Order: sequence, then C-alpha cells, then structure tokens
Amino acid sequence: MSSLDSLTQRKLSESMMGIILIQNDKIQHVNEAFSRIIEYPIREILNWTLEELATKIHIDDLILKLQHIKNMQDKKDISIKKCTYNIRTKSGKIKWINLYFDSFLSSGINYELILINDITESKNIEAALKESEEKFRIIAEQSFMGIAILQNGTFKYVNNRFANIFGYSLKEMLSWPSEDYLKIIHPDDREFVRNQARKKERGNKDAMTQYQFRSIKKSGEIIWLEIYSKSIIFQGKPADMITVVDITEKNKLIQKIQESEAKYRALFENSPYAIILFDTDGNILDCNSMIETLFGYKQNELIGRNFLDIKAYPPDIAQVLQKRIEIVLKGQSTKPLELPAYRKDGKKLYVNTRASLVKLGNKTYIQAIIQDITEKKEAEEKLKESERKYRTLVENAQEGIWVIDEKDKTTFVNQRLAEILGYTVEELLGKYIFSFIDEKDLPLAKDYLAQVKKGIKEQHFFEFIRKDGRRIYTSLETGPIYDENGSYKGAIACVSDITNWKKAEQKLIESEEKYRFITEKTNYLIAILNKEFKCEFINESCIKTLGYEREELLGKNGQELVYPDDFEQVRKQFKKISEKGEGTLEVRIKKKDGTYIWLEVSGRFIMDRNEKDKIIIVAQDITERKRLEKTQLELLSKIQRQNEELKELDRIKDEFFADISHELRTPLVAIKGFAELLLKSSNLDETQREDLKIILRNEKRIEHLVNEMLEYSRLKSGKIRFKKEVFIRSKA
Repeated sequence: MSSLDSLTQRKLSESMMGIILIQNDKIQHVNEAFSRIIEYPIREILNWTLEELATKIHIDDLILKLQHIKNMQDKKDISIKKCTYNIRTKSGKIKWINLYFDSFLSSGINYELILINDITESKNIEAALKESEEKFRIIAEQSFMGIAILQNGTFKYVNNRFANIFGYSLKEMLSWPSEDYLKIIHPDDREFVRNQARKKERGNKDAMTQYQFRSIKKSGEIIWLEIYSKSIIFQGKPADMITVVDITEKNKLIQKIQESEAKYRALFENSPYAIILFDTDGNILDCNSMIETLFGYKQNELIGRNFLDIKAYPPDIAQVLQKRIEIVLKGQSTKPLELPAYRKDGKKLYVNTRASLVKLGNKTYIQAIIQDITEKKEAEEKLKESERKYRTLVENAQEGIWVIDEKDKTTFVNQRLAEILGYTVEELLGKYIFSFIDEKDLPLAKDYLAQVKKGIKEQHFFEFIRKDGRRIYTSLETGPIYDENGSYKGAIACVSDITNWKKAEQKLIESEEKYRFITEKTNYLIAILNKEFKCEFINESCIKTLGYEREELLGKNGQELVYPDDFEQVRKQFKKISEKGEGTLEVRIKKKDGTYIWLEVSGRFIMDRNEKDKIIIVAQDITERKRLEKTQLELLSKIQRQNEELKELDRIKDEFFADISHELRTPLVAIKGFAELLLKSSNLDETQREDLKIILRNEKRIEHLVNEMLEYSRLKSGKIRFKKEVFIRSKA
C-alpha cells in the first residue's frame, strides 16, 4: 500500500461502497464497507488470495472477470464493467450485490479495483412488488367484479370481468384514447362520473368512493352499476382504481317489490270496508284507514293492541268473537256475523264481520273484514242490499374475496369478507373454510371444493354461520389457483351477501300471495286499465257480474261498455281523477246479455314497474239501491202532490165557513127582531108566546154557531191575537 498516497487511502476507506484493491492476485486494501457487507473482519480478508475471496463469497467466475478487465485495459477500453451476484456472507445470509470491475496504474504499479454495492434491500422490495403484482393479477383475473385502473382519462388496466360487463374486448378498452371511456356512461350520468374520476385521480377528499350510475353496453343495453374507487399511484403517477358490480337485476327486484307493495297498499287503502290483520293471539298487526271512519280510532291507536282490549264490542259479543276465532284457527269456515258495536265516542253501530284464515309464507294470520250496516238496520225497508267488503293485498354490497391454500386453510380475505362473516381479517387467516359451515352442509361443501380442484369454475348459493351465530345466505363464484407448474395451490372465491335479497324475494312472494288472494276472493269488481282505457287485468267478480268471458274483456276499451247517456259524465270524472290521482263516480255498464247495471266506481292512478300510468278500478253493483232510490223519489213526489191538494181543500173550506157565516147572520137578525117584537104584543095567547120563545132560543143557538164559525175563520186567517194576562189561582 506504500505506493498509494495517504489521501487516496483515506478516500478509499471512507467510501460508502465496498472497495478491494488487488495486486498480483493479492488483496492489498479493503475498506470497512466491504467488511460489513460480507461480515468478515478486514484483517482476515487481507490474508486472502483472490481465489480464496471468490470461494468465501461464492463467486466462481470472479478471477475470470478480473482477467477480462485486464484484457480490456490492454485494449485501451477503460470503462467500468458491472455484474450482479448473490453472495453468501460469513453468517450464511444470502445478499445481492452489484460488482464494478476496473484497473488503474499508480506509481508505475497496476491495481485491480473491485467496487461492491449492497442491493439486497432493493432486490427484496423488487421481489415483494413482483409477488404483490402477481397476487393482484390472480385476484383480479379470478374476480367476478369488474376491476380497472383509470389514469389521465384512459384505461391502463382492465380485467376480463370488467370488459365482459360492457361487452368489449380487453384490447378495445385498453386502446381507447383519453376520455373515450365516457361512451360507456349514460349521457345523464356522464358529467357526474367524469368529475368523480378526475377528483379521484387528483386525490380530492370530497370525491365519492361509492355510488351508482347507469352504463351503456356495446350492444346498446342500459345497465345499472355500483362503483367502488380508490386513489392509487400507478407507475409513479396518480390513478383511480375502480371496481364495479352489475346491480341491474337487484334494482329490478327492488322495483318489482315496490310496485307489488304499491298495488297492495292502493287496494288495501281504497277498500270501502275496515280491514284488520291480526296474529293468532288477537294482536292487531295492521289495519286500513277505514277503521277510523267506522270506529273512530286512529290506526296507531290500534296496531299492537289486542282486539279484546279495545272494548269495541259488548262483553258477551267479544266472547262470541273469541270463539269464532278459535273455530277459524282450526281451519273451519264460518258465516258472517251481524253484531252490535261501539265507536270510540260511545255511539252504537251495527257491523257485518267476517273472519278468515290467511297463510303468508310460513306464518298464519287472521283477517277480519268489517262492514258498517247501521243504515241497513235503521232503514231496512229502504235499503235491502247487504254490502260486503274484502281486503286487497298486494343490497347491495361489494363482494368479499376469500383465498384458501391446498390444505383448505384461509390465506387471504378482504375487509368486505370479514364484515360479511363478522370477524376481523386477522381472525379469519389460517382458519379452515369448513369452520364456517353447518355440519349438515359439509358433504355438499366438500363436493363443491372437489369440483374446484378439478379446475371447474362454478357459482354456488351457500349458507354460512357468522361469528355471532347468525346464518347468512351468500352467492359464491369460485375458481382454482395453480402455480407455475400447473399444480393446484388453492382456490379463490368471490362472496356476495344475498341475505337481504332472499328476504326481499320472500317478501315479494308473500305480497303477491296477498294480492292474488284479495283480488280473486272479493265480491268487488277489480280491473286495471291503461292510458287508453283498455283492460289489462280483471278479477273473477268482473266475469261473474258482467257475464263476459275473460278473453272478451282483456284488451277491450272500457268506455265501450258505458251507457251512452253517461259517457260525457264518465269522461269528465276521469279527467278529474287524472288531476287529483283518485276519485269516485256512479255509472251504468252494459252486461253481455244487453242489460245495464249501476256500478259505484272508485278509481286511482298508479304507475307500474315500467313507469307507465295505469288506472286501478274497484267497483260494486248498486243497481238495487238505485231502484229503491227511484221508488222513494216517486213516493215523495206523490205525497207532495196530495199535500198540495189538501191545502187547496182546506183553503176552500175556510172560505166557505166565512161566506156561510155572513149569509146566515143577516136573516137571523131579522128573525130575532120580529120575534122579540111579537112577544111584546098583547093579542097573543100562551101557546103563541111559547112558540115565539122556541124560535128565539133556536135563533140564539144558530147565532152562537155562526159566531163560532166566524171566530174559527178569523183564527185561521190570523186576525185574532191572544193577550197575555196575569191571574192569581184560587186557593180554594
């Protein structure tokens, strides 16, 4: 080392890279950095030959490399040559290094220079990154969610599922220019989606990570998607990582449920009868608004209470109803009961009550239909129609990812899967997949897994047990994982929690059962018309009442059945119904035999699942009531005429009394005067005098009668006024 000046030696020793100086195959200088890399002390290294160094760190071609450097130097090629090796240190560790070879001349002496840079950490990072990318690639390609990376308005990555959702190939989507991806977004949602994508790329905190939007497939079909996005760094630049789930079918199911519930609620609330649904213990579960009209109780005052606690019936009647319910619960049919009842305000009324058993799904309920027949009881001669009423009835989450190894142990789960099962991610790792399955389902689960091991990708619907013991329904789409040699290394499953979908499906089934039961059992005429008033639905009562076949009415314009004189009134009334949403009218409808009947019609506008306006019609036959009303009017008119005739006779009588009294008074005055004058004569005998007295007495009687007739006439004409006088009653 005497040939190297002290400054050069110090610089070599202080270098951060490992440095070795070799002269004539002997190590002349080693710095601390080199010693630290290979974990041998400097004093030991200085005793080695070049061959011993190559053996210690397991670099077989080290000497050949140095010889090559010498040859290159002889050819005046002085560029530094680099090689990458993995070496073994004194402790047995494997490290990655970069070796730089060079030679130089100092004080007339040739030296070979070896520079060593420890790149183990960067190699490990590179390997981890490669492994992570491989895991992502496997998960992404096996996933049944669409996954894509959007950067600067272009797709940098899309998986097969993402391309399949939209109906394009991977090549097509990856070749789209900037912003061309917007063509798969519905025009109404395009600006919103663009803004959210830009915010995500910029890392804005106000960007939405999850939302729903409409998309357009290559075929032109419009679908609904739910998107989950996250800002990431891709190839050193900000990007937006996107996962999408096709929720079109789920949205259709939700819409179907809502429409079914709307139909049920419309029929239920429009019913002219009070309808109550209660459980087998008599607790009221639901009732329509007519209950308030009939009994004076609001719905929230009744729901949740036992019907016996309401005191709407006398105690003895309540016992009869309790026994009737026991009979219904045994499955026996019962006849309607006409009973006295009491409103909330204490007013007595009469009702017609019918109870029946209703099974919805796995549950049994009792349905009571109550009709107010108070008017019928009070005026049975006028209204003989017995009215009856019947009631009408009518999630989405990101997928969980589950990876198991060849021994069926969990090696990876995402947060969503942990949420689905109610565990933390750490609690799930290492657990057997069968730990979450009921024992009775194990044979089927093992059979499914055997199919996966054979390379079969399948979708299954399976029940799992959560940490809290609750059972959930899931949809699994599974696929195998192979290593580079094609050996089975495990499986991956995409798991969706469909518990709510199952419940919604059951709820839809129950709702449709209610709707069918009500419409087919009721005596009311129920029909659904479109905007052109054409029949799209009729129940059995329409067919029985009108006499037509179902095929004759379906598609027929309802206005063709209206009595001609009623047509204009019907047109005006339906216009009001379209403005207000609902209304009632009375109209004459033609039966198949050519006769007409009166119907009382209640109509309401609704919207079906395709967002088209419909009119739901509920009607009852009021022909008999109309006949009675007509008879009543005719009787009233006849009585009125007779009353007028009596008044005229009474007037003639009064005039007669007045005239006759005046005509009689004149001769009576003369008779009285002459009779009194004759009595004063002295030429009369006793018999003559007695005859004159008889004449005077009878004159007085006639005069008294005439005066009474005159007083009666004055009294009738209002000419006599009574005067009030105070008098003291005699104590005697």
